[in-house]
Amino acid sequence: MTFTMKNLIVSSRKTYEIAGGVAEELLYNIKTVTSFANFDYEINRFGKLIDKVESFDNKRCFISGISVGIIIFGIFIGYTVTLLYARKLIIDNLENQNLISDGDYEDLTEERISIGEIQKVLFNIISAIVAIGQLAPNIQVIKAACSASSDYFTLYERKPKIYESEKNLTPNRDTIKGSIEFKNIKFIYPSDKAQRPILNGLNLEIEAGKKVAFVGESGCGKSTTVNLLERLYDPVEGQILIDGIDIKEFNMEYLRNLIGYVQQEPVLFNKSIKENLIFGREKVIQELGNIDELMEKACEEAYIKDFILKNPDKYDYVVGVKGNKLSGGQKQRIAIARAILTKPKILILDEATSALDNQSEKEVQEALDNISKSNVTTLIIAHRLSTIKMRILYML
Repeated sequence: MTFTMKNLIVSSRKTYEIAGGVAEELLYNIKTVTSFANFDYEINRFGKLIDKVESFDNKRCFISGISVGIIIFGIFIGYTVTLLYARKLIIDNLENQNLISDGDYEDLTEERISIGEIQKVLFNIISAIVAIGQLAPNIQVIKAACSASSDYFTLYERKPKIYESEKNLTPNRDTIKGSIEFKNIKFIYPSDKAQRPILNGLNLEIEAGKKVAFVGESGCGKSTTVNLLERLYDPVEGQILIDGIDIKEFNMEYLRNLIGYVQQEPVLFNKSIKENLIFGREKVIQELGNIDELMEKACEEAYIKDFILKNPDKYDYVVGVKGNKLSGGQKQRIAIARAILTKPKILILDEATSALDNQSEKEVQEALDNISKSNVTTLIIAHRLSTIKMRILYML
């Protein structure tokens, strides 16, 4: 039993470690997953590994059950032999002491052991030993199960306020122009015990197709503003409108597919370039056209297509953990291609070139400027006004 179960235990542990790595990657990049409304895809990816662990554990439990059954069967065979032999001894003893010449037995006055008493003693002792031996591990398992189930049900029954809305508006994408309006926005981070307002009375209108820069020092609310636009948070007061419609009215996945987001440090998963580009959004992309054609067009607009085609594996090239097989500029351009693949109506560039060297910044800047020529409402976040000025000069 030990020899057979050893390989299953090792396989189960290794698969569980991989699943733990996927969960760590998912949680580490939770903002990226959230911004693409990609929860189901990532949960299914994690679930497949857990199902594999479950299959190993089921086999292990089956082998364990068979083995324990054989052991118990042997024990009861021993019981049977013991009882039969005890019976023989009792009968032989009676026959030797009480048998008379005419074949009749004398009345016995002294108390003697019987088969029933042997059975009672034997089964009571064995049952007590087995019960005591199994009691401690079972209590430990029950405690662990209660603790785990308590955490599970607490999490399962939790209902995030941001998803409680019953609104599910999904207008035709072609009717969305991309105008944005912030109306008297007040926002305080829920985790801030001091309840300090990050935004207080923000009013802003952005016309469809315009390019707008948010410039300011760290902590002034630039990223918070675009996070509110994506509904990563809801404002304490006020409304955010897209084409005059409160974003709370939109279906969550639909809203986030209207917005392309390119952050300062691109996040890529240890998968192929194609999988990173599509990112589990096959249904959304198929509604817009052929997946391969849209993917190639997005890569061309992001100036990353030539690099991909020169690679022997092309779109099947695995980028490594967090994209470590690619340069900073290449990672950023793949992130840009991923953001524009669904033809967003609003494009958010959150310090998209600040972490790059001069050459990589130039390459990414060309890609961004190429995309900005299309009729997409673009929000640019920068720490310094000089960054925006240099970009305008570069475009000129």
